[in-house]
Amino acid sequence: SNNYADDNNITDNTVTTHSSSTGIQIAGLSHRNKVINNTVLTDAITAINIGESDNSTISQNIINASGSSNYGIYVQTCNLVLVTNNTINTSGSNGYGLYLQSMINSNVSDNIVRTSGTNAYGMYLHSNTGNSTLLNNNITSSLAIQIYDFTGEGTSNVLIYNNSFGQILWNKTDLDTNIDLDIGNTIFLENNLVGLTDSGTPDKLNGSA
Repeated sequence: SNNYADDNNITDNTVTTHSSSTGIQIAGLSHRNKVINNTVLTDAITAINIGESDNSTISQNIINASGSSNYGIYVQTCNLVLVTNNTINTSGSNGYGLYLQSMINSNVSDNIVRTSGTNAYGMYLHSNTGNSTLLNNNITSSLAIQIYDFTGEGTSNVLIYNNSFGQILWNKTDLDTNIDLDIGNTIFLENNLVGLTDSGTPDKLNGSA
């Protein structure tokens, strides 16, 4: 028999994991689930893992991940997912903040992502992640690039920063960038000032948005 878990709320938990354990995992064609307001502390492999779970929400979670190759939020093979208002800190090598693989028609917005390990990308857009909106995310990475886009030439996503003063929008097949994306410090949306910092090397975000 098939064991599906639809329409569940995982809320208000504190989860601590070690070794090879995942903090919170939803997988196997389980849809319309909500993971909200949890705290996950891990030195294992993944804090929150959502796979094959369409129409699901990951929101207002606090994640502190210290292990190597440890992902903050890992979304794979999902459609119509909302990832919003999460705070993610990773400190291990290859500790990606957001790992998004084969995620389509989704929204990733207003997340705070900080990574400090070597090769620890803030956001990793992996194969077939497309037609999704990346809105107002603060991404800082001290030893790696902030967005690594490995989706390929045939796939595009939209990177947007906006408020009442204006909007900056990139709609490209490659959103690689190696400067912090930090509203108020490198992203400016102010009265008479809307733009990206001219310091550093923004990589594929260089030039007009």
